[in-house]
Amino acid sequence: MTLDSIQLFEDQTQTFTARERDVLGCISKGLTDKEIARELDISAHTVANHVRNMSRKVGGARRAALITHAWNHSVI
Repeated sequence: MTLDSIQLFEDQTQTFTARERDVLGCISKGLTDKEIARELDISAHTVANHVRNMSRKVGGARRAALITHAWNHSVI
């Protein structure tokens, strides 16, 4: 990540919805989309949409980058 993308990530993680933060918390526990869907009582497709939306908000970060940075900045 470049310094610009790190700043973008920091700015955008504050705009995660409550449900996106729920999904991110489940991802950080190592749950699959299907497991997250069962845990949150939503469809796996909805989980995938939340993950895609979070990634878009932070410039296309992968799941591992989402988790690491969110953890470091107390988003989850």
